[in-house]
Amino acid sequence: MIEELMKAKKILQKKLPTFRRVEKHRHPRLPDNWRKPKGHHSKIRRAMKWEMRVPKIGMKTPVKVQNFDKHGRELIMVRVVSDLKKLTDKTVGILASGLGLKKKSLIAKEAVGKKYKFLNFNPEKVMEKVKNKLSAKKEKPKVAEQKVEVSVKQAEKPAKPVKEEKPNKPKKAAMGEK
Repeated sequence: MIEELMKAKKILQKKLPTFRRVEKHRHPRLPDNWRKPKGHHSKIRRAMKWEMRVPKIGMKTPVKVQNFDKHGRELIMVRVVSDLKKLTDKTVGILASGLGLKKKSLIAKEAVGKKYKFLNFNPEKVMEKVKNKLSAKKEKPKVAEQKVEVSVKQAEKPAKPVKEEKPNKPKKAAMGEK
């Protein structure tokens, strides 16, 4: 049944036009991604027959196939190490975009020996990156040594000459006062 839906999804995607941003042809630096036209007089917003088409809710892919990749494998979001248990040979993992290097390294340690498949994540590369960062930290001098060097440099500077104070001038009396 999933194979039939995947075929239907491919056919639907071929029929859909590529939705481009309004005025993209005039401004080449604009990214080529869709933004809804919001102009008061916009012909595209008003869906004039001769203008380019706008995405509508009926153009969605079938709900049963939305969470599958092009090979028909289910996509599973991985945010924590325990999410790796959900991965099988018929599923593919996607690492959440907001994860930091610490969580990625924990997931990579767990996934290195196993045959998990990911779309946006390579556990071996992450492990190398963590090793490089740790070795770079070890090579840096300690903060206490840096402070000592700074204090020595400050002591070597010559003292600034002291400015002599000027005598205060008497204030002018206000009008009417003597």
